[in-house]
Amino acid sequence: MDAELKQQLDRIEKFLLEHVVTREELLEHVRRLEEKMATKASMENLRDSVDKFAKTVKNFEQEHLALKEQMSTVQGWIRSAAKRLDIEFKL
Repeated sequence: MDAELKQQLDRIEKFLLEHVVTREELLEHVRRLEEKMATKASMENLRDSVDKFAKTVKNFEQEHLALKEQMSTVQGWIRSAAKRLDIEFKL
């Protein structure tokens, strides 16, 4: 075998060893990617969890506003009663 042909074959072999994968290696890479990728079900579960959390926050905000209004009303009554009873009301 001629030296130039051997060099070319060596370069081709080196290239193939560096850039070509076996079926098993390819399947292993695919398996790893599948493990890392979110599935449709996991995305739906995440969406549902975020929706539930957003609803909880909205309910909390509404309850907070209602309680704030009730407290303002009660404070008004207390101020009014304190004024009539000539008692100083400090908050």
